[in-house]
Amino acid sequence: MHESPASNRSSWLKKPTQPNDTHENSKTLSKILRLLVLTSLMATAQAQEISIPDPVLNAAIREALQKPAGPLTAQDLLSLTNLYASGIGVRSLEGLEAAHNLTMLNLEYNELTILSSTDLAAWNELGTVTNALGAALFTDVEANNSSQKFYRAVATLP
Repeated sequence: MHESPASNRSSWLKKPTQPNDTHENSKTLSKILRLLVLTSLMATAQAQEISIPDPVLNAAIREALQKPAGPLTAQDLLSLTNLYASGIGVRSLEGLEAAHNLTMLNLEYNELTILSSTDLAAWNELGTVTNALGAALFTDVEANNSSQKFYRAVATLP
C-alpha cells in the first residue's frame, strides 16, 4: 500500500482538524522562523569584518591566529586568547576590543598613555608609562574623589 505525499507530511504541517490544531501549527512555525532568524543573525555577527588599522598590531594578530591573509572577522578575534606584541611599535589598539576571550596580552616595551574617566565619556590623561616588566604601574591621586573610576591604557604615538 502506497501513502500519498499529503498523508506523509510532518505532524507540524498536518491539515488542521480541530481549532487548536491551527493554533499549534502557527506556534510551531513561529518557533522555527525565530530559530532561523537567530541563527542567521549569529552567523552574520561572527562573519563581521573587524578593522585593525595599526599594521604592526594587525601583523601580530595574524601571526597569533596563523591567518596571513583575508579579512579578520569577529569570530577570528573571539578565538584569540594570547597575543605577544612586545617592543614592536604598536601605536593603536583599535579593533582589539573585539578579542573578548583574550587572556594574555604582552605589550612590554611599548609606551602607553594611561587615561581615566568617571563616566566613560570624558577621558583625562594621567600620565605615560613604559611597561618594561609586562606591567604598567601608575598612581591616581584623585581616585578617592569619585564614587567610581575607569582606566584604560592607550599606545602612545611617537
